[in-house]
Amino acid sequence: MSTLQNNPLLMALASAVLNPNLRTLLIYDAPYDGLRQIASYLDAIIRSLEHERKIVTTQLGSTEHDDTLWGYIPLPARGKDAQQQIEFKPLLFSQQQSAAHQQLLLIPNLAQISLAVARAGIMLMGTNVAHLERNEQSERWQPQQYWIAACAQDAIGSVSSHLVDRFVLRLRWNDASFATDHQTHIQYLQQRLAHNPSATDLSPADLAQIQAVVKLIKEAQQHHPQATPEMMESLLDYFAEEIPAARLFHRHEITLARYAVTVAQIAGADSVDEQHIADAARLMGISKPELEDDDTSEPAIKQESSTPAKKPEATGENKSNSAIQEPGATQATREKKEQVSAEVQETIITPLLQSVLAPENPYLEESAPILHEEDALRLPWRHSPLGRADHGEIVGIEQGASVHDIAIISTLLHAALFSKQRQSKDEATENTTGIRIRITPEDLHHYRRAPAPEQMLLLLLDYTSLKRCNWQEALLPYLSWAYTRRASISIVKVGAQDAHDELQAEVVNTRNVLAPLLDRTLEASTGRATPLAHGMQLALQTVQRNLQHGRNTVQHVQLIVISDGRGNIPLQASINKRVSTPVTREGIADALKIAQEIRALKHIESVLLNPQPTHYAHLPIALADALGATIMPIPPYTVEIEVS
Repeated sequence: MSTLQNNPLLMALASAVLNPNLRTLLIYDAPYDGLRQIASYLDAIIRSLEHERKIVTTQLGSTEHDDTLWGYIPLPARGKDAQQQIEFKPLLFSQQQSAAHQQLLLIPNLAQISLAVARAGIMLMGTNVAHLERNEQSERWQPQQYWIAACAQDAIGSVSSHLVDRFVLRLRWNDASFATDHQTHIQYLQQRLAHNPSATDLSPADLAQIQAVVKLIKEAQQHHPQATPEMMESLLDYFAEEIPAARLFHRHEITLARYAVTVAQIAGADSVDEQHIADAARLMGISKPELEDDDTSEPAIKQESSTPAKKPEATGENKSNSAIQEPGATQATREKKEQVSAEVQETIITPLLQSVLAPENPYLEESAPILHEEDALRLPWRHSPLGRADHGEIVGIEQGASVHDIAIISTLLHAALFSKQRQSKDEATENTTGIRIRITPEDLHHYRRAPAPEQMLLLLLDYTSLKRCNWQEALLPYLSWAYTRRASISIVKVGAQDAHDELQAEVVNTRNVLAPLLDRTLEASTGRATPLAHGMQLALQTVQRNLQHGRNTVQHVQLIVISDGRGNIPLQASINKRVSTPVTREGIADALKIAQEIRALKHIESVLLNPQPTHYAHLPIALADALGATIMPIPPYTVEIEVS
């Protein structure tokens, strides 16, 4: 029992097996190999408990869609099979799969899953009954699923709050633990290599640890502790009276109550007391908001004072562990648990168990900046009626039988692994200098791509013209448009102080409005020169690249120009990075000429926000005419002076 109490990972896995409501686990900053090993631990525990029930592990990522998750109706075959009956083909989430085996669903990166996976997770996590109404099919079943996901702490804001809220148990990965006990790590690796070098296989030390935990779970299944009203009152002390606005539901309180009941069940107690709640809160990383410095082990001290004097003296950590075994447990149960605990202590504590710790703050989504769209669970509005999944940003490579959007290098490398086995006898005896590679459908790999935006906001920002106008308020409606349309954003920086060369403009590309890079770009300081002509040229190249070249899917560009039109750097000077002749109106003339080229492009809408300069007030109007842009005045700053 002490091993479970001292290890949040083992307690979380054991609790997930005992309580169906605790079968969603989120591990912050966990690497892929660590996540796979945790899944192997849970798989081994379930197989040891339920020999007749098979468990299947499935990995979910960014390429799954509704047809691959819920099922589809295949197209009818031609020829001799043309008379076959068209039937619905169920896949991952279906009544047939749930009845056949339990499912262990693994998500290596929660921030990069597809919209279909996010919707399915919200529907199935923590539910007792699942419903499917699809392709004239109507099904209802009880899901048998375990969900384990990993997510970086700084990326939790990019995940929908509804989805993160479904993960009731939270842990964190600590890479520093591998360096704390070097000798244990070496011993563990030697045992794994002697057993099987597979990354997801279990060593004898792992199996011994799992068998000891399985014994504790079997003992815990014989106990059913009761939750009392006093327990609920003590539980609420761990949460503030005012619920934060970021919280969607009272899942935190309910999770702590269920976890405390499971802790009492593993301890063999008849009822849940304050010590069980304290241990559950410690394993979850929850502390009392105002009483963090109080002695939470007071119930344990009181119980120890009533024990016989012959009991050996224990440390502070063992006191809480021994106290949790006392309430409601018989002498025979204690002896069994002490024997099992001794068996657990004899095994090696593997680096995996040392690397997973209780989080300092389990609910990061309450304070993390929101980096996802407001309607993160809704399909984006599409300008084009046809979806083009092969035109997005490449985020990975996966195996597939299609030659569409093929990844040539990965396909050749996979085929090269089997080049000798696929050679015929004649080819093997030929004395050839080259290497012949035979490609089969099993070798084909294609790119995994993120959805590509169809709208784009192109902002040309002249920092030398922003001193006396309220340009942030004038720009806000266009940023709101980009947010609602999920548009990509490109900013052409003209006259910024942090430019690499003050004679040149720069282009900054961001994924969307919520990217932190956008805030840093808009807050740049004013420089000395105004290479407006070079900025207009960069804007022209950006529009041409996104509308006319490559594999982009941008259908519409919204160009916003904030400038007073006073470009004092000619285009040739920006290209050469030096000014060789006295400058008069060359910079302004070059900017107007390029603006006319932008006007000739299609699928672009231009707006010029006029800062209304005191001098040369006609230049912004001339620039707007050259662009064919709508001109909108920017109101000046209003300074209120208080007279006392």
